[in-house]
Amino acid sequence: MSVPTVDELVEDQTAWPILLKLGECLCQEIASAGLPPTCICSPMPGDAVATDYVTAEAGMSWVRVASVFPYTVFPAQETRALGCAVSMAVQLEVGTLFCAPVVERRNGRRPPGLSAMYDSTRIQMAAMAAMLRAIECCLSGRSKDVALGAYTPLGPEGGVVGGSWTVTVAEGVR
Repeated sequence: MSVPTVDELVEDQTAWPILLKLGECLCQEIASAGLPPTCICSPMPGDAVATDYVTAEAGMSWVRVASVFPYTVFPAQETRALGCAVSMAVQLEVGTLFCAPVVERRNGRRPPGLSAMYDSTRIQMAAMAAMLRAIECCLSGRSKDVALGAYTPLGPEGGVVGGSWTVTVAEGVR
């Protein structure tokens, strides 16, 4: 039995189209928001995002699937078995990270200056607003099928700072 290639995959029709569409909107909004450059803006796999792409020169932006679940009353997850005709919801994480000001360890410990902290906070908040615009613009017209979750700040552990939004999108009966 041969292993299928990626070109031969039968694509997911629930999460994948939303992931791609929202990722495209995010990349466009981040690029037009006057933020520092990102070296990667892409859908990401897995249950967490590796921050390895962030450098002093460029940040990163992503959209990833946080969960997929059945529902009967959106956006609450249904816990009963529903059979074949089930509506699914996709919870996505939309995030951005940039390099954070860090403690200098030369000649003892020296915390980042206040101007560096101010600038980092300003970038974080501008990225938060850009991600929200991407979500709102990309998913406009679906207001009854979209539930915006919380924005969660990330960092400065690992020398990165930013945050992510969660958004849950309803799909129709499959």
